[in-house]
Amino acid sequence: MNLAGAAMLCLPQSKIVGRKFSYFVQGDSLPDFRSHVSEACNGNSARAAEIRIVREDSSFFYAELHSRAVKNSSNDRPLCQTAVIDISERIRAADLKCAQDKIQAAYGELESFSYSLSHDLRAPVRQITSFAELLKKRLKDYPDATAQQHVSSIISAGMRMGDLIDDILEFSRLGLRQLQLKKVGFHKLARDVMDELLKETQGRDIKWNIGNLPDVYGDKAMLRQVLVNLISNALKFTAGRNQALVEIGHHEVGSEHVFFISDNGAGFDMKYSDRLFGVFQRLHTQSEFEGTGIGLANVRRIISRHGGRTWAEASVGKGATFYFSLPLNPAPPDPGAGEQAI
Repeated sequence: MNLAGAAMLCLPQSKIVGRKFSYFVQGDSLPDFRSHVSEACNGNSARAAEIRIVREDSSFFYAELHSRAVKNSSNDRPLCQTAVIDISERIRAADLKCAQDKIQAAYGELESFSYSLSHDLRAPVRQITSFAELLKKRLKDYPDATAQQHVSSIISAGMRMGDLIDDILEFSRLGLRQLQLKKVGFHKLARDVMDELLKETQGRDIKWNIGNLPDVYGDKAMLRQVLVNLISNALKFTAGRNQALVEIGHHEVGSEHVFFISDNGAGFDMKYSDRLFGVFQRLHTQSEFEGTGIGLANVRRIISRHGGRTWAEASVGKGATFYFSLPLNPAPPDPGAGEQAI
């Protein structure tokens, strides 16, 4: 074996002399290797063989073998001369392409699922709700309180089903949409979300404390959705307080921006915290606080796609704090994204 072959095996030539090449061929590749060498030594035109070669340290690489018979001066039995080409990169590229094809196929199935939700499920839900509302109008002339209550329950359930469909669609789209990374003025974004939500909480006594929030790289629309979900939750779960306290802050930890949104609301039992960010997972009943159980799952999906983490701390009746992190030095933004905060 020449120096190039020894380099492939990460061994000096002195440790290779006297060893059969088959020593480095193991497992499923061994039958193909033997068949390839046998064809070449018998004078046949041996097809190229792709095998896995294992080094002594258990690392391996993929090789393409090209062999031919050569005359042996010492006896009549021919020798086999083999050229070994490292094709590991080609194999990895093929595996990557296969994985990408599977991902694209999964995305296609998810898009079909979203289409079914949007069209096949929405129509019957709308019909149920519409006919129930017509029936409720007809019942106005009949003093049957029980019947009216039943119809109201049907309408309420239909509207809730519609909300669930909308939230499931949003959850699925978050996994399909490509991130548009730009420099985002996070402080302004939080202020804008706060001002928008204040319109829905007129008449409430809410004390806000917003710290100095840095600019970050991320998808502005998705990060806005994170803030909408978390701040909305803070407002929802402080509804029973005479004065709601909502704090939005930030600090740097290692290689991460860590943001938090805390409130003095209902809180939750930490022993159920592992359920918080799951789809349809709720720690409060619908009668206590409305919701579909998708919002925090959307938050986790968005932050995960940005390379960050999500977690929470709370105690029952004493409020909650939700945290999420973003990398200090994320992947470069899309070309042409610019450096100006938006």
